[in-house]
Amino acid sequence: MAMPNIFDLTGRAAIVTGAAGGLGAAFSWVLARAGASVICADFDADKAHHLSEELNAAGLHASSAHLDVTDEASVAKMTDAALTQHARMAAV
Repeated sequence: MAMPNIFDLTGRAAIVTGAAGGLGAAFSWVLARAGASVICADFDADKAHHLSEELNAAGLHASSAHLDVTDEASVAKMTDAALTQHARMAAV
């Protein structure tokens, strides 16, 4: 009997905050390789966009978003946009 892949995130999305930093970028790669469509969110929108481009160039699925986690309105706006684009969120 084959074991199910409990780490398969195909068809799901994940928001990674601080994606432009070392750990955030690493988490983005791991989640994307597990099949998730990753939203790379960071205060530095240019770096977040660059990371999403790298993920897409590797055949993975990613987008980017500007996010200031200290601003409630910024978090709400980004979350609403993510939920509009992706019906199934796997992780935030």
